[in-house]
Amino acid sequence: MASMFDLMTDANPEFAEMWWVVHPNINPNRTPEEQAELKRQTERQTERRSSELRDDLDLWV
Repeated sequence: MASMFDLMTDANPEFAEMWWVVHPNINPNRTPEEQAELKRQTERQTERRSSELRDDLDLWV
């Protein structure tokens, strides 16, 4: 079931954010691959949010 939700996150960024908050509680013993994917997801989220913030700040200049 968790793998199905992982696939759904690729198409829906809002769902991805919710899922990555809940996912560690469902499967606390992550495999190294899951840990690496979680790190990649977090990095993508950070970059996306940073980009959104930069775009928002550019509107005020």
